[in-house]
Amino acid sequence: MTGSVDQAYAATQRAFRDMDITEGKSSSEHDGEVETRELQGSTADRDITVTIKSEGTGAHVEVVARKSAVTWDKDLARQVLEKIVAGM
Repeated sequence: MTGSVDQAYAATQRAFRDMDITEGKSSSEHDGEVETRELQGSTADRDITVTIKSEGTGAHVEVVARKSAVTWDKDLARQVLEKIVAGM
């Protein structure tokens, strides 16, 4: 995805607001030239984790939406990712 980690992170925060996802814990790591940021959020019955990693001149974004420890909501994850991409 073209765009920086900062742009992807800001787009993630906007997507969370637009989709009524409550923003939770966030973290940031640097390993050499690779930057990784993670933002967690939740709805009434889903936990969402967005991981953004610098990749070449852009950012790689991964979204996981969980209903429970062993059940995922791929449709919600795809919706969040599409909203992030649209916001960049």
